[in-house]
Amino acid sequence: MTIDVSGIAWMIRRMDVSATIKNFVAVFSILSVPLYLVAAFASLAGMIAFGLDLEDSGDAIFLATGIVVAVLSALSPLLFILWDWVARQPWRTWAAINGALMGALLFAAIGAAIGFGIDRYLEESFDVGLAERAIGGAVFGTALALLLAWLVIESVVARRIMKWICIVAAALALVSGVALLAVDAYRDEYDGGPEAALLAIASVVGGVLYVALFLRAIRNRVVLSGPVPRELLLGEIHRGGFWPRLAFLTGLPSSLWHAAAMKTPAFWAFLFARPLVYAGILVLAGELFPLSGLPMQIVLAILLVAGGHVLFWGAKRLATAYAWDPERSPDPRPPVLFLRSFEDDQLSFRRPWWQLISRWLDLWSFRTNADEALIDEIAQYGPVVALGMPGEKTIPFGAMRHYATHEDWQRIVADTAKSASAIVIAAGNTPGVRWEYELLAQEGLLDKTLLLFPPVDDEATNRAALDAFFKACGTQPRFDVPKDARLIGLLPGSDSRPILLTAGETAASAYVAAIRGFFQKSSIDELSDRLAV
Repeated sequence: MTIDVSGIAWMIRRMDVSATIKNFVAVFSILSVPLYLVAAFASLAGMIAFGLDLEDSGDAIFLATGIVVAVLSALSPLLFILWDWVARQPWRTWAAINGALMGALLFAAIGAAIGFGIDRYLEESFDVGLAERAIGGAVFGTALALLLAWLVIESVVARRIMKWICIVAAALALVSGVALLAVDAYRDEYDGGPEAALLAIASVVGGVLYVALFLRAIRNRVVLSGPVPRELLLGEIHRGGFWPRLAFLTGLPSSLWHAAAMKTPAFWAFLFARPLVYAGILVLAGELFPLSGLPMQIVLAILLVAGGHVLFWGAKRLATAYAWDPERSPDPRPPVLFLRSFEDDQLSFRRPWWQLISRWLDLWSFRTNADEALIDEIAQYGPVVALGMPGEKTIPFGAMRHYATHEDWQRIVADTAKSASAIVIAAGNTPGVRWEYELLAQEGLLDKTLLLFPPVDDEATNRAALDAFFKACGTQPRFDVPKDARLIGLLPGSDSRPILLTAGETAASAYVAAIRGFFQKSSIDELSDRLAV
């Protein structure tokens, strides 16, 4: 059986991007809480010492507001975790209602902006009567009903219709608002100089980003209101509990989802890398440590952003300091064995060079290659181990390596494969990979094996590797594979019939879909969902 996972890969990609953005916000919030609490209570204590009159209503309100803000800041990590917990519950109706409420807020904001522009243009206030209110309510109610239908309807065709209706309505509203504001600016003939022009441009960019983030949140609610399991979309938190959830929220790989990881330097390096980047952006925006000169502000921002990336790279280097010893493993859990040809040691995912933002997000979400994705996704199930490439001087971030001799490597692979909870093998046609195919078939280990196909340019190479795999297994099943389809993975079927996964492109999210589908034992219907947003 062949399944196209392009649809589920698209959904996973959306969730990955949102999770990465949330990681930056959550980490900055968590690390800023102690500093904010100290500053807030110190300020309040100072004001009380200098004669804050609690009997005065204004002073009492100020004091109460400061305490509430401080308490909410302290609880922000818990609020983030609670929100993530709610998002993981199979509450499709809640996701639909939540998305509809977000849509209502967005419609209201756009409507208010348009109404303000019309009012300014006509230079008079409307005397709105009952008929006008009824028409306005009907328009708003219709738009909200369309959005709610978009969220709850399961038909792909109906979702596409709702999608384009909402897009056209939003585009008309946006164009109308921009036109009214342009006319208003022309009529006023306002000239505030370069600073005013820059402020106007910044306001427009900020408004577009605001709307874009709102739309992203609404579209995510559309995805979450569908039938696909949340663990397949968001990734599974296998052991649950407070620490794994907090570690996931801060963007740490699953190999560090335990309290003991706080004793390692890699944990803290990963944790502080994102706030440095965030601080650099705030400095550039003039919101943090404002300086008198723009050049110095730009230099400091560049240094902070670069420092965050260097610290993140250093965290990866620190995380590779732990080697795998097949004879004496400190982890009692069965390992996950990663087998591959050294021709492509990590199965690097390829993305066009011009997709700079996507490449940057892949970096922070550990989606640059399959080796990193395994650490990010499945190290929580057990230690991910692999044989290291002979002669390499720098250990890459990924599975824990053991550098075996030429005489010992087959024995180590055979012993580890038998004791492993799962095996992930990169498809190939080299003598070493063909020997590993035969080992898995002879020892009856195919039912716990995931075959991943490297993202190569010549798809004929992967098809030859698939033929070599079935030749070693002594079978030759037939698959209906479109000519333009890219091979992604091969899952063991429940009835001894393997499931071939394909996609329109070899994106990282397609491989993540294969990995999650294998370890979560996802059904065929779940993997082949074609939800269109």
